[in-house]
Amino acid sequence: MANKFEKFSSTNNDYQVARDIQQKDALNEKLNWERKVKTSFSIQQKNIDRLDEMVNQLNAKSRSTLLDTIIENAYRDFQE
Repeated sequence: MANKFEKFSSTNNDYQVARDIQQKDALNEKLNWERKVKTSFSIQQKNIDRLDEMVNQLNAKSRSTLLDTIIENAYRDFQE
């Protein structure tokens, strides 16, 4: 049985972290998840209120989900 220093050595932890990253990457690829990028920008208060109203009326998960949908639809219309 390994002592606590062997069990929790940096080599074992580094290996575990690398293995966890590989497993998560494989899972993300398998599920085809998109990575979200956090960004910040300014919106007028009246538009924040409108956005919140739309989120409530459409039962969207969040403001960002609704904004993603709006941007995707607007971009599709723009390309046509």
